[in-house]
Amino acid sequence: MSFDHKQNQIIANFLGIPLHERSAANSKEPNPLSDILDQVRDTYGFDQPSAEQMLVDNWADIFGTLSERCFPVRINQKKTLVVSVANPTLRSEITFQKALYLKKINSLMQCSTIKDINIIG
Repeated sequence: MSFDHKQNQIIANFLGIPLHERSAANSKEPNPLSDILDQVRDTYGFDQPSAEQMLVDNWADIFGTLSERCFPVRINQKKTLVVSVANPTLRSEITFQKALYLKKINSLMQCSTIKDINIIG
């Protein structure tokens, strides 16, 4: 959109920039929104599944028969997967096999940074 000289002065004053910078910016065509969205998607990896989604999708493969009695809560800032369990016996079973489960989790795409499993009741 093209602005006249007076409009450019008002915009430059509002933005706190010199008029010649505003005039130069006004002469450029704006970037298409689709290009900006593509760049944001690529930068932040929005088109790739998250670690949380990978865990949910593969939960039964990771925990086998125990998968119906435990579930993922979150991945905290320390890259620890927090898992909620139904009872103390199940907590002991998972704790005993923690290294095996962690190895399965780390083999998933996007989950290789998970360092530990914290089991809560």
